[in-house]
Amino acid sequence: MFLDIVKAFGEIVDISFKLKDRLSPDFDREGTSTLLLQISELLEHVTLELEARRYPFYKCGEMHFYMKAFQGKLEGKMTTEEVEYLSNLINECYQVERLLGELNNLTPIEKEMNLNKLKEASGQFRAASELIKVK
Repeated sequence: MFLDIVKAFGEIVDISFKLKDRLSPDFDREGTSTLLLQISELLEHVTLELEARRYPFYKCGEMHFYMKAFQGKLEGKMTTEEVEYLSNLINECYQVERLLGELNNLTPIEKEMNLNKLKEASGQFRAASELIKVK
């Protein structure tokens, strides 16, 4: 699991450095960074609520909206592969949250594995939000 996290972090770092080299001078680094950070904080909030055995009401809709709007917001600013990777990551988290809405049906191991997916994704979006600000 630790090696998977390190590998995923490496991929985000690689994507962010490729992206920042291609950005036009008028690219809104701060706005994009804020968007990525907001997604990270949303995932972190969902994880904390689920760990406390509370369902994160209204957050499912927020995550679903990000999932639908994400590609349109970053098209042309990242490669298709980069946008699809991050969009799929949001989608995966959205599915995990729905699954965890029924905590009683999961084994402790399944619960932990799914919570770890959310934590990992939150960290990846946080790292991407910081790296995109670097000129």
